Amino acid sequence: MGSGDRQAGGDALLILLLAGVTAIGPFTLHALSPALPVIAEHFAVSAGQAQLMLSLSLVAMAAMTLVWGPLSDRYGRRPIMLIGLVIAAVGSAMAAMADVLWVAVVGRLLQAGGGAAGMVLARAVAQDVFGSERSGDVIGKITAVMVAAPMIAPTVSGLLVEQTGWAGVFWV
Repeated sequence: MGSGDRQAGGDALLILLLAGVTAIGPFTLHALSPALPVIAEHFAVSAGQAQLMLSLSLVAMAAMTLVWGPLSDRYGRRPIMLIGLVIAAVGSAMAAMADVLWVAVVGRLLQAGGGAAGMVLARAVAQDVFGSERSGDVIGKITAVMVAAPMIAPTVSGLLVEQTGWAGVFWV
C-alpha cells in the first residue's frame, strides 16, 4: 500500500468522523419527536410541557452555534469539539436518568447545545485540513449526512421507543 493509499484512507476516515459528529445535532433533534408522547405520559405532564424538550433544544442549538466557532478559533478545534461532545453525552445521560421533567429538559438542553459543536466545527476542520481546493467537496459530503440524519432519526427513534422506552433514545 503506497503512501497515497494510506492518505486516501485517512482522509476517508476523517470525512466519516466529521460527518458523524455533524449528524449528532440534527439526528438527536428529530429523534426526540416519536418519544414525546411517551415522555409526557411517563412524567404525567401535558404534551405542551413535554414539547419543551424540543422547543428549548432549538434555542440551545441556535445559541451554541454562535459560541462554538469563536471558542474553537481561540482554543483550537479539537479541545472545543471534545468539550461539546462530552457536554452532549452528559446531557443525554442526564435526560435518560431524569425522574422529573425539568431535569430531562436541562439534560436535553445540554445534549442539543453540545451537539451543535459538531455541526459548527466539522466544517471548520474540513476547511483547515483540506484547504480551499478540496474543502467544498468534503463539506458537501458532510452536509449530505447532516441532511440525511433527520430523515432516518424518527424511524430509528420510533423503534427504540418501542423496544427500550423513551430513555433509550437518549442512551443511543
